[in-house]
Amino acid sequence: MRFVSIIVLLLAVLNSCCTKSGVLLRSGGTLSAAERQNIVAVHPAFALCSPSESALWVRHGVTNHVCIREGGIGSLTMPYDVFVFDGDGSVMEANFIQAPNPSTPKAVVGISPLQVAYERLDGETVVVGVEYSQEIARHEIQKQMDLQQKIGDAVAAWKRSGSTNFAEVHQMIENVITNSQR
Repeated sequence: MRFVSIIVLLLAVLNSCCTKSGVLLRSGGTLSAAERQNIVAVHPAFALCSPSESALWVRHGVTNHVCIREGGIGSLTMPYDVFVFDGDGSVMEANFIQAPNPSTPKAVVGISPLQVAYERLDGETVVVGVEYSQEIARHEIQKQMDLQQKIGDAVAAWKRSGSTNFAEVHQMIENVITNSQR
């Protein structure tokens, strides 16, 4: 009888977090010490990274931790950093997703390749995959994070200068972007 109770409890838990189309994402989340250490190895700027959404993807006895982080300001699309960790905290995937804007990440629908369902304001669900192959993604992450760091440094220098001229900081940011494209 105890075995049946455990099975019923397990089915109830699975039913609460899974849908027919994937595993529901939950707001927020934390990284384990091993995950944090391994994501910092991808780029030091991830030291303070916290997921905006996360999920545990369990298939065939293997558990993967999927973390999504809003990547900045979007226009037609919204950038998200996406990470998949294995059970030991190793980074299996570090990539980007460009989702429709505005939309909300709802569920992980595939892990290899990573696919995430986003719900648009009109209620339509759109499934979006990663932007780059795994081989290219690490290089692109390095470029993006380096660019963000340089922009942050430019803004910090502008603030330290005491200037209130927004055109000046705008030009500084444009220069950083232009120089990064060379």
